[in-house]
Amino acid sequence: MGATDGNLTISVLGPTVVRIAGVPLALSAGEAHLVALLVAAEGDGLDADALASGYWPDELPKTWMTGLRNAITRLNRKTRKAGAGDLITKATRQRRLEVPSDAVDAWRLLTAAEADTPQVDLGLFRGEPFEGCEIGDRLRAASDRLQAARRDLLTRYIGGGGEMTSQLTEAAIALGLGDLVPDTSRPPANPRSWSRRLERLAPDPLL
Repeated sequence: MGATDGNLTISVLGPTVVRIAGVPLALSAGEAHLVALLVAAEGDGLDADALASGYWPDELPKTWMTGLRNAITRLNRKTRKAGAGDLITKATRQRRLEVPSDAVDAWRLLTAAEADTPQVDLGLFRGEPFEGCEIGDRLRAASDRLQAARRDLLTRYIGGGGEMTSQLTEAAIALGLGDLVPDTSRPPANPRSWSRRLERLAPDPLL
């Protein structure tokens, strides 16, 4: 049984966090990396070879299949113990996250960027995608796509006359869109710190 309960949410904009009923699940670095890889698949499944190549981007261990299976089992055991069912399910040799699309902040960002009318949720600009994970080719490509979605969303929002808060202004500057912001007379002293400030200021959109 999958973790389709609305109480389970996943955040990867910033550090990878799985929450159940608002409580963060204690994840190892490997478990967080596994979740990040499946989020990067955008709801599609990954077969064992693709998942393993992302999990061990440098070199596969000889016992990679057993190691991958054990990592998935441990993670699912944690989510079941917390009352949410299996987070990762298998169908036709593919592993996928068994969660609704609105339970994952990255997927919500991609949906927002494609919407006809751009609606900006400050929580979608909270931090660097997949922060803290080992960034191989798969996560790098997904991170680039998410950052492009942020730029597109903010560009259309600003172009449509959307109201700019100081936090959104900082995000726009950090994403290279400062020339589109109506008033940039007070840019942040260190634009790279924008995600840290947003993390403190923005309410978690998935709680």
